[in-house]
Amino acid sequence: KLPEDKWIPIAMPSIISESDFEQAQKQLQVNRELALRNTKELSLLQGLVFCGVCGHPFYKRSRKYKDRIKCYYYCKTHGDKKLKKCSNGWAYQQELDDLVYSETIKMLQNPSLVRSELSRRAIESSDQESYKKIELTCKKELSKISQERDRLLDAYQNGLIDLEELKKRHQESDKRRNAFEKEIKRIQVVKFDNKNIKDLENGLESILKGMQLSAENLTFKDKQKIIRLIVEKVIISPHEIKIIHCISPQMIIQKFGQLSLNGAG
Repeated sequence: KLPEDKWIPIAMPSIISESDFEQAQKQLQVNRELALRNTKELSLLQGLVFCGVCGHPFYKRSRKYKDRIKCYYYCKTHGDKKLKKCSNGWAYQQELDDLVYSETIKMLQNPSLVRSELSRRAIESSDQESYKKIELTCKKELSKISQERDRLLDAYQNGLIDLEELKKRHQESDKRRNAFEKEIKRIQVVKFDNKNIKDLENGLESILKGMQLSAENLTFKDKQKIIRLIVEKVIISPHEIKIIHCISPQMIIQKFGQLSLNGAG
C-alpha cells in the first residue's frame, strides 16, 4: 500500500451533484427550523418567527387561564437557561397568525407585486443571445480544463512534473472549473423566454382569481402552505412586526395548483 503522499488524485464522477447536495442540505435545515417542536397544537407560523432583538427563533408556549388556554410566541432566550434572556416581549399566537395570513392574502389578491417580479425577469431575459454566448464560452472553458487535467496526469506519469506540482495545478484548475460551473448555473436560473413568462402570467391570473373566491375557506394545511411559500420569516421587535416575503412566480404556480382552492380538501 502506497503512503498517502504518493497517491495520485483522479477526478471521479459524483454520485450526487454539488448543487443537489447543497439544495438537500438547505432543505434539511428548513425542515429542522419548521419542525413542530413537540407542540400539541399547530400554528401557521411555526418555525418562521424570529426575534428582532437577538435573532433567536420565537417558540410557541401555551398557558392555562381558568377556563381557557392562551397561546403565544416568545423568544427562545426566555425559555433556555443557557442563554442570556433578551429584552424582547412576546406576541399572541392567534393574533400574529391571523395578521400574517391576512397580509399575505392581501398581497396575493393585489398581483401587481408578483407581476412586477415577472416584468423584472422579462427584462433580464430579453437578451437571450448574450446569455447563450456566455454559457457556450463557459462550457468551452470547462472542456479545456478537463483536457488540461488529463495532460497534467500524463505529465506526472511520465515523470515530467512531481506530485506537488500536480496537486498545485489541480487546485488551480478546480478553482477555475468551479467559477465557470457557478456562472452556468446563474445563467440557467435567469434564462426565461417569452413563452415561459406568458405561461406564468396566465397561470397566476387563474390562481389569484381562485384565491379571491376561497381564501377564507382554505384548510389549515393549505393556509400554512401559502404562508410558507410566500413568507420567508416574521421578525418581531418591541415596537414593530416585519414580514419578509420571498416571491417565486414559478413556485406559486407549482404549489398553489396543489391547494384545495374550493375549501373541500
